[in-house]
Amino acid sequence: MLPNREGREVPKVTFRTRRDGQWKDVTTDEVFKGRTVVAFALPGAYTPTCSSSHLPRYNELAPVFRRLGVDEIVCISVNDPFVMSEWQRDQDAPNVAFLPDGNAEFTGKMGMLVDKADLGFGKRSWRYSMLVEDGVIRKMFIEPEKEGDPYEVSDADTMLHYIAPREKAPEPALIFSKPGCPHCARAKELLRQHGIVFEEVALGKGITDVDSGLAWFLLAFAIFNTYMLLWSMRVSGAVFVVFLTLEITEILLVIGFFNLAHGGTPWWLHAGGWAGIVTAAAAWYASAAGVVNGMSPTPVLPVGAAPIGRIGSPMPRRAER
Repeated sequence: MLPNREGREVPKVTFRTRRDGQWKDVTTDEVFKGRTVVAFALPGAYTPTCSSSHLPRYNELAPVFRRLGVDEIVCISVNDPFVMSEWQRDQDAPNVAFLPDGNAEFTGKMGMLVDKADLGFGKRSWRYSMLVEDGVIRKMFIEPEKEGDPYEVSDADTMLHYIAPREKAPEPALIFSKPGCPHCARAKELLRQHGIVFEEVALGKGITDVDSGLAWFLLAFAIFNTYMLLWSMRVSGAVFVVFLTLEITEILLVIGFFNLAHGGTPWWLHAGGWAGIVTAAAAWYASAAGVVNGMSPTPVLPVGAAPIGRIGSPMPRRAER
């Protein structure tokens, strides 16, 4: 059974960490002595639950913990300093201090070292959290010892409820953004002004490539449509209007997608959408006129004269000898 160390001091160890590309030794006295600290331990950096729930929620609630008197929130994992440093950068979690327990010295002395050889992890920390005041563990939340990777009691909300039972935890905030998007920048600034910690999902290069790809595809189609536009000038006014509005629609969409790929606003796409509606209306009328007029001995719906004369007009006969 994993030991509950409430009322006892945290083990004395030295963590080997990486700060700004340099080695820095951090002792447990520096972290816990004379301070109120919330610490949580997890099986490993980059693992699913740790990266999607455990760490992000502590980072989100850090301002609330600090307002309640917590000096620091620390994350402990049996990983080397390089992995922990990169994981902190990847997670964008500035409100949490990362302590790599590379030799599992701290975790072993806490009695929380478990064997996860079945997953290829080797010796790792069991998942738990604790409230430490002046180096003494006041409260521990240890995940139940059962198969898998339980995540039931060591979360940030449980710890917050213990420290301040009446405190209402803010809901998690998630914002999708694109680099260079002015609307995204204003939304993020508004969230910061109201003290809302949010997680940002940047829709970066992949989405930009899609926008650019659509723009090039529509450009190629617009070039082909130019030939159809020239052909339509010899058919009828109605058919010519269809291909003219289609050309305008495609040009507006090409500009819009290129603009969006470079962080611009979707105004051009909206304009292309309205032009597309006009194109659809013109196409509907031209097709309806073709059907109705074809069924009537005399034209019923006007289609207008072809700008350059009709296709299929009789060829002049050769003079008979």
